[in-house]
Amino acid sequence: MKIKKRAISIFIATLVIFTMLPKDIAHAAKAGDVWYISQVQDVGWQNAVSDGQTSGTIGLGKRLETFRMEVNPSASYTIEYQAHVQDRGWLPWNKSGENAGTIGESLRLEAIKIKLKDKVTGADPGIDIFYRVHVEHTGWLPWQKNGEIAGTVGQARRIEAMEVQIRTRGDYPNTTTPTIDRGQAIVDQARAHKSLVSYVYGADNQSNHVFDCSSFTKHIFAHQGLSLGRTTWNQMNQGSVVSRADLKAGDLVFTIGGNHVGIYTSNGQMIHNSREGVNVIEGPIYDFYTARRVQ
Repeated sequence: MKIKKRAISIFIATLVIFTMLPKDIAHAAKAGDVWYISQVQDVGWQNAVSDGQTSGTIGLGKRLETFRMEVNPSASYTIEYQAHVQDRGWLPWNKSGENAGTIGESLRLEAIKIKLKDKVTGADPGIDIFYRVHVEHTGWLPWQKNGEIAGTVGQARRIEAMEVQIRTRGDYPNTTTPTIDRGQAIVDQARAHKSLVSYVYGADNQSNHVFDCSSFTKHIFAHQGLSLGRTTWNQMNQGSVVSRADLKAGDLVFTIGGNHVGIYTSNGQMIHNSREGVNVIEGPIYDFYTARRVQ
């Protein structure tokens, strides 16, 4: 009889936990070891994701403002997390299901910390929680774990996306993007910027997305953690030479004697920040000069 009563109590407690959560979050918590959900600038709350999936946006120049997390209720550990917010610094630690960050204040997340605790003792549970963030002008930063800082402090740079994984101790997370290669990621980011970017000769205004051709490619490559020189002539000396016949997505394409640069997409097309009044366009390569692969 006592065993039956205990089983009923556990069932009711679990039901209460899931009833208190939004349906999308509850589903994610049931499905994986850790779930997380982000509020994105001009987008609002995204759908919940879990176990290493990306929450946030990449290539759109949008900040994360708030996030919340939960672990599977059947786990022997709980989760705590902390946010470093623009103009506020480190906010207090949050527990499962609580919001970390701000809502309606247009303040960027700049860094985060996450840790696990044994449910009973509050000690190290003997497993690791890994997390990494995608930061403006840089791209994905290295994985951090167990309360370490992921992001930047004192550099006024926004977090744009995050990924979280719980791993057995000594098992390092996979650091590769599972669905697309880096070249295609570069192309996708360039396309995502198409409606955001304006052309001004000599400009490199990242805050307002005002670039010329080479500062545009420099900005796009930075989202993948790749550093390009400022001018077309700097960029022509990076990476390795590629013939026109061997072009792949993400290669730099130089035209007009090396005075213009764009990014190869596919089928003889490139995407480039062309000129004032036209801005970013995707179209056939013209007046080909050379190409470089920097990936």
